[in-house]
Amino acid sequence: MRSSRIFVFKLSNELRALSKAEFRAVVEAEAPDSSYECLGELVFAEMSEDEAVNVASRMALIKSWGRLIDVCELNDVQDLVAFVKKLEEEGYCISIDCVRGYGKDLVHKALGRGMKVKSCREAKNEPMAEVVLIDGIAVAYQVKRLKRSERFGHREPHRRPIYLPGTMKAWLARVFVNLARVRRGDTLLDPFCGVGGFALEACAMGIKCICCDIDLRMVCGARANVRHYGCEDLVEVLQCDAAMEPALRVDAIATDPPYGRMSVPRGRSLAELMTMFIRRCLDAVRNGGHVVFAVPEYIDPTIVRLLNELGLTIVERLLNWVHGGLVRVLYVVKV
Repeated sequence: MRSSRIFVFKLSNELRALSKAEFRAVVEAEAPDSSYECLGELVFAEMSEDEAVNVASRMALIKSWGRLIDVCELNDVQDLVAFVKKLEEEGYCISIDCVRGYGKDLVHKALGRGMKVKSCREAKNEPMAEVVLIDGIAVAYQVKRLKRSERFGHREPHRRPIYLPGTMKAWLARVFVNLARVRRGDTLLDPFCGVGGFALEACAMGIKCICCDIDLRMVCGARANVRHYGCEDLVEVLQCDAAMEPALRVDAIATDPPYGRMSVPRGRSLAELMTMFIRRCLDAVRNGGHVVFAVPEYIDPTIVRLLNELGLTIVERLLNWVHGGLVRVLYVVKV
């Protein structure tokens, strides 16, 4: 019998639309029978504890998560004072977060009226509760923080044996992989793999990956990185042309084609390359699978027309600013 409870996930607010898209994708892969509601950066999800652990451990754009303790409407200062006091009487040390500045004045007034917050720095062995003030309520949950630097730092591009300037950061590569909705045991394809960043994130989640590149130097670099992180059992690296007829059948594709300052297509324009690549996706990905890729904004109209012509469903279409000269559009397409 499935035992469910309410968990709170506090998503990153730096890329809010992307973090919510990632959460939807990970829940679809790890907890498809769960239900959830969003309130700003907070997501309240009903799922089992195992599912909550799996969702939180997979996500990149998440700050913290934990079991919901209580929710309180904030009609006046005394409501907050009583809410915090009740939590401390239950044995929690407290941290308070005012989302986007909401409730800072309320907290200041509450401290002036005798509210005492037992800092978690002073109470090492007590359970931690984060109190989040957002949109007229206070939400308390038993917090488990997730530091991006600790989770992804050792796989960042400059830490790998083979490093190329301009390579996508490890946490963002994880987002691309997660958006593809692959599960443990599925096979992911990255046909523009470079030195293998997407494959390393797939491997870290127990997902098989086939990564390909037309450039032999990239293939050799990817193989070196795969060996370094002990991913040989889950990752296969091949030299091939992403625009050619595939001989592979996979569950999903996640990839970052060559369009930046440090990478350019060979022998074709980017629009031609992407047109051929997207048409090949129909043959490579099993029905119901997802394809995740990004293109610079200037060829976005071409991609939209092609996807519509092919009858493919655009699940997500998100703008992502890269630097002053490049805005990319991130697509999640269902085959």
